[in-house]
Amino acid sequence: MKKDFSLFITSDFLAQFGAGIIISALNWYVIALYGSNSMVAVIANVNVVAGLLISLSAIYFLRLVNSKMIVIISYIFRIFFIIVPIIMLKLHSFGQVTVYLVALSNGIGWNLYFPASKDILNAFTKDTNVIKVNSLAEISMQMGLFSSGLISGILYRCIGFEKILFLGVCLFGVSLILFILISHVKLNVKRNSASDIKIGNYWVYTFWYG
Repeated sequence: MKKDFSLFITSDFLAQFGAGIIISALNWYVIALYGSNSMVAVIANVNVVAGLLISLSAIYFLRLVNSKMIVIISYIFRIFFIIVPIIMLKLHSFGQVTVYLVALSNGIGWNLYFPASKDILNAFTKDTNVIKVNSLAEISMQMGLFSSGLISGILYRCIGFEKILFLGVCLFGVSLILFILISHVKLNVKRNSASDIKIGNYWVYTFWYG
């Protein structure tokens, strides 16, 4: 169980870090490309609207589908919506549509990932370790997001936007592999009303912070 929890925390950190550097770099790239702060606002709106719709869907799917499978699907979405823009950059046809695809990698991927990952976190929780488990998970998420904010500017200046996207794909890929290696977590597909309330709280969190 300790090994599985370590895999989960490491996977979560890499996922949060990868998402953070991509979103930060995307904002700077858009400003450099279009010279417009309003375009950054449009991207943020795409992210929020997609996140809202996906969060509503996640509430339904978490009642029917194993949370581990939802997390895997979220990684597939993230990787797909970043690989396509990388290909477009290689073809020198990177436009607004592909900018939106990068934004959707977070809007869709993260908002699928977050509630499902919290459900999986509950499987590691016992009466004796509730504070420890939840604290480590929160630290992992916050460190991944905030450290990416510190490093993404340096990476953008040194390696450029395209290589940051490639780095993000690699981080998501490694994170996915680590997550798949988690093998001893027992999850219940059917949930009671109390679980529904928890899922609803996750939706509120993703709406404001996703």
